[in-house]
Amino acid sequence: MTQICNITFVCSEADAAVALEYLRAEIIPALTHENAEGLRLTRVRNAAGEAVSYALEVHFPDLHSVRAWRSDCMRPALNRMSEQWGERLMYFDTMLEVLPLR
Repeated sequence: MTQICNITFVCSEADAAVALEYLRAEIIPALTHENAEGLRLTRVRNAAGEAVSYALEVHFPDLHSVRAWRSDCMRPALNRMSEQWGERLMYFDTMLEVLPLR
């Protein structure tokens, strides 16, 4: 069954443009994996003056692929990001399993 890892990145409005470029240049390439079936980057809609959030979805064919990706790609990339950005760019991840509608 298809698995999705959704990683939400949160930063201030002041850091939003630079953070987005960092995600595109450093994080997304580092999270690319042979078993990933697709990546999608979105911006979470917030009211003006609130923190800015970007969500990255990474799709996988099965749970085994997700587990390998998390240890081989996700953890090292996000650890490097945390060392570089500290609390200016934080994240949380959510694992999702795609279910049939019926």
